[in-house]
Amino acid sequence: MRNPSTSDLVQVIARDAFFRRWIVWLPLFFTSVIIFGGSSKDVMGIQWVAELAGIAEANIPSINVWAGKSSFPEVTQLIFLLAWLFSFYYAFLVARWKPYREMYVRSLTGWRRHLKALPGLAMICIGLFFLNVTLPAEPNCTRKCFYESEFIQVFYSTAGSMLLEYGFALIYWCLANFARFFSVGEKK
Repeated sequence: MRNPSTSDLVQVIARDAFFRRWIVWLPLFFTSVIIFGGSSKDVMGIQWVAELAGIAEANIPSINVWAGKSSFPEVTQLIFLLAWLFSFYYAFLVARWKPYREMYVRSLTGWRRHLKALPGLAMICIGLFFLNVTLPAEPNCTRKCFYESEFIQVFYSTAGSMLLEYGFALIYWCLANFARFFSVGEKK
């Protein structure tokens, strides 16, 4: 088995200055403390959080479906509510990160620059799929099932949230550089 610390993916993430900022890990830390600390029912009891959850449930029906299948409905509801909220927080962080923005703008060269919106749209679609489409329940589950594990739900919702955030940031950069993006006749 390969050592994870020698993995190229792990090394790239470890060297990336964006992931070294504490503000990037704050939402995941916040979610972990609330969920694994056992205070999720207390948080859902706060009036404004309950109202926010009610608004989210009315507009995002998949939160109710996720909670209905789960062994711990209130916790699942909170996990996916936080995933939706933090996706916009992360989109703002990624869009404002200057090295990523400059790398994107430098990549707007050649005839393929017109295709630069496609990865953002694909990431948004996959992120929406992760957060909206519920997985089928496993009737004969021998290990920790998706609806019986808080850790798996936090990991899954964070992955969907991250795809959504990067997609939003790419679309934002695409729209912010629209003139450069679709300039005709200019040499890049």
